[in-house]
Amino acid sequence: MPAPATRLFTFLIRGAAVAALLFAPLHHVAGQQAAELVGPGHERLSLPDFEAYEVEYTSASGRFLNQVRPFQLDGVAKISILNLIDMPSGVIVDHAVVDRATLRQEYGATPYFAWGMENILLRATANELEIVRVPMGGGAPVVIEQEFDHGGYFEPLGFSPTYAALLPADEGTVFQIARRQPVAGGSIRTDFADFVVLGMETLETPAGLRCDCTILEERVEGGATHRYWVARQAPFLFKRHRDIGGARDFVSEALSFRHVR
Repeated sequence: MPAPATRLFTFLIRGAAVAALLFAPLHHVAGQQAAELVGPGHERLSLPDFEAYEVEYTSASGRFLNQVRPFQLDGVAKISILNLIDMPSGVIVDHAVVDRATLRQEYGATPYFAWGMENILLRATANELEIVRVPMGGGAPVVIEQEFDHGGYFEPLGFSPTYAALLPADEGTVFQIARRQPVAGGSIRTDFADFVVLGMETLETPAGLRCDCTILEERVEGGATHRYWVARQAPFLFKRHRDIGGARDFVSEALSFRHVR
């Protein structure tokens, strides 16, 4: 394995997947109110204390399990986010570690298909990103090292406490949330996803969970929307609607919930 990859991680992959912001305070989005740019470490982020938990959701291809655990690493508070996602061809394993104070994603291990069929391992700081790309079909790993301009990014799937840390927020509030985006040529950039607060809804899930949820709508390129029903208690995300039309449109709802050790 190349020397940069050795510096980054010691890892074994055998054929399957394993897994403060500098900005102007407001940014104008055409056709709507000024949006607040929110990245890791933003002053409005506030996450309540919580115990480790496990929640099972419906998904496009069946169900998936989401396990979230707070832990300490060298005396620093972190959050582990593990997703086991049923797919027709098997199970996707997606793992992320975020910093508890800033909610910046610091580590990830996941299948990644933006540049081909690959497994990736990544490590990020506020200003730098290192990725090891491992082709699923075999071949030498490729190591990417690059710098960021925006202080890093959040865990990208949303099945985590991250969006709950934005609350409370009034109806009509507009956020732009730091995220990572793949770029042609095999690199990653940080940009901002548009979110608007649609209002509140009292929700009861198939798991029997009840919450007064805030509904966040993410506006996705191409006209699609993702809606998230979020509250400031575990499991934080109670429902997600991926509204993109056609067969890939689906709703994720909490089927079961429990605290774990």
